[in-house]
Parts: sequence; C-alpha cells; structure tokens
Amino acid sequence: MKIAGIIAEYNPFHNGHALQIWQTRQAKATHIVAVMSGNFVQRGDVALFSKWVRAKACVKSGVDLVIELPTPFAMAPARDFAYAGVFLLNQLGIEMLSFGSECGDIKKLQQAAHYVEVAEQSEQIAYYLKQGNSYPKSRALAVQALYGADWANLIHTPNNLLGIEYIKSIWRLNRSIEPFTISRVGAAHDQVGTQNITSASHIRTLLLQGQWEQSRRYLPDTAWSCYQLELAQKYAPCCMEQLDAVLLYRLRTRSPKELVTIADMTEGFENRVWQAGRQCHSFAECIDFLVTKRYSRARIRRILWNILLGINQDDFSKQPQYLRVLAANERGIALLRQAKKVSQITISSKFANLVRAGFTQAAFEATATDIYALTSPVVQPANREYIEPFYLDKMCK
Repeated sequence: MKIAGIIAEYNPFHNGHALQIWQTRQAKATHIVAVMSGNFVQRGDVALFSKWVRAKACVKSGVDLVIELPTPFAMAPARDFAYAGVFLLNQLGIEMLSFGSECGDIKKLQQAAHYVEVAEQSEQIAYYLKQGNSYPKSRALAVQALYGADWANLIHTPNNLLGIEYIKSIWRLNRSIEPFTISRVGAAHDQVGTQNITSASHIRTLLLQGQWEQSRRYLPDTAWSCYQLELAQKYAPCCMEQLDAVLLYRLRTRSPKELVTIADMTEGFENRVWQAGRQCHSFAECIDFLVTKRYSRARIRRILWNILLGINQDDFSKQPQYLRVLAANERGIALLRQAKKVSQITISSKFANLVRAGFTQAAFEATATDIYALTSPVVQPANREYIEPFYLDKMCK
C-alpha cells in the first residue's frame, strides 16, 4: 500500500485534476486521499457546487477518500491553508503528497522553499514591508535580493507558491512524506486553455454564464453527472454576489473596535473596512474601494468573508480539531480503518457526532453552511450539515 495525498478545492473537478490522479497512480500510489475545501475556497469566494456534490464527483473520478478542510483553514492565506491540509493528510499516514506546479521540478521547488524560509527571517523582508508592499511581494523581493530574479520569478506563480508552502509544511510535520509534483497542462491559472483542459476559473465563468454545454468538454463525464443534478435543482452555481445585502448589514452593524478582532485584519485596516460599509453597495464595490498596494483582491475577499462568517484572529492559532469524511470508495474505507489506529485526532463521517463531542470548528461549520445556502439561485434548506450523508461508492476503479 502506498498512500498519496492531494490538497484541492475541485471547484469544479475537471480534466486537469483527472490527469493529476492518473499521473499519481503512475507514480505507484495505490490509494489516493484528497483534503478538499468545503463550501468556501481560498481565493475568498464560495464554491460553485456544494462540498457533497464535489466530493462525490471526485470519488467517482478516481479519488479513494475525500476529507473536508474546515472553513477557517480553507479561507486562510496559503501558508495556513497548506499547513492544515498537510496536517490532516499526515493523520492518515500518507507517504506522498501530490500537487501541480508551473515548475514541475521538485528539486527546484525544495530549493526555493529553503530560500523562502531564509527570506522570511531576513532583514530584507522587513525593509520591503516598511515600504508598504504586501507580504507576498515583500517576500518575493527579499528572495530576489538574496538569490536573484530567477528564484523570485519561480515563487511568483500561484501553484509554485502553494507547492513551496506544502514542502515547508512537510518539513514542519513529517519529513518522511515525499513531495511529488506534476507540471500543469493546458491553461495557466485564470486563463483559457485549448482542447479539453482549461483553468478552473474559465470553467466557473462558463457555468456562471449558463454555458453549461460549453463547460462539459473540460469535465469528466463522471463529474458532470454529479454537477448536472445540482444545476437542475438550482442549487448551483453559487456566487457571493447573492449576499451583497448580508455583507453590507454585517459591515454596517460592526464598529471598528469589533472589526479589529477579525482574522487577517491588521494595521488599522478595520477603519477603512468600516468606511467601505458606509460608502459601498456590493461585494464588488467594497473590494474596489479597499484594494491597496499592501492588500490584494484575494486578501480583501477573504477579510470580507471572515467578517461575514465571523472568523476571528484566534481561529488561525489552532489546527484542525477532527478529520471529517465526505466521501469514499471501498479502498478509502480500508484506508480509514488503518488510519483510525494511529490518528491523533477524531475521525468521523457523522457530523452530528462531531458537534456532540464539543468540537467548536464543527459548530462553526454548521453556521457557515447555513450562510452558504443563501448563495445559490434557489435558497437551499438550512441544516444541510446534519441532513446530507457522506457518499460511499462501492465501485473501485
């Protein structure tokens, strides 16, 4: 048995993801487990389809086991997102961590991870931060100053950067895990591809525009069959603009003193956010109003969602409290039986049991999902966390 782990959003699961799974199998992985973001994703947005549908789609498309990445970590900056994912996979005893990258060279990424660690402790990064640059840009400038432009360019691309954070998390948690990277095929992040592979953002655009048939060429049939039902019920596609009024309500009923406790809120930015609530009329207007040299659009989106969901600074000082199963096939069930003997945290597919056990992250997840239920074309029922069963696929490929 060789267990490989993948940290993903599958928003949605597409042909590029299917290719990664195939390549991971070619690297001798007998079992593949994915830690998947739930209903909210790292770029500061809602997932197009619910976590239950996305988990079912990826098990039907070749993953053996899907574990949920709790919302505070799914909505976190890359470092915390990566650490939480590797932490959960480590509880399952993975031997390999598979991820895509623009670089495609694991040795270069490991060297870059070392350079980033040095840069993060250097005087250079402090200097660039004082110049008003964002943390990611200051880190890249520090790497450039210390090691040259080529290394700075390597960490500039989003998947390389995430891969570096995965490697750093492995070093922190369990150095015996083997990092394994594949080159991204087709479109780069947020770009349009050719043939049958394109970026997830392009697929999301097609689905949000109602161009469902055009999106199908980029999706495995196994995944499309799952998404089709959600679309027919008008539970998808979900979009954050559905909550414009709710966001403004939150902003207009919070004082700067209350906003300062929100996760990722720093340096008096709460005053600017408070002002946005009084001048803006939508998510999009708030983002345009708030963007600065130091605060990127993705970071602002995350901050706004942190306000809406009530994610505070302390939520980032903790690691995931439990390991929740969303979907599995028979190989995944066998993996779970083995993991339960060694895991240091509770493993469960029954959400109600996690709440009864007193896990605060589970109680928070129930509230977050009830808010997510308002983002679809037709409002979804409340209490879906308690209603939706975990998906078991009895057919292993």
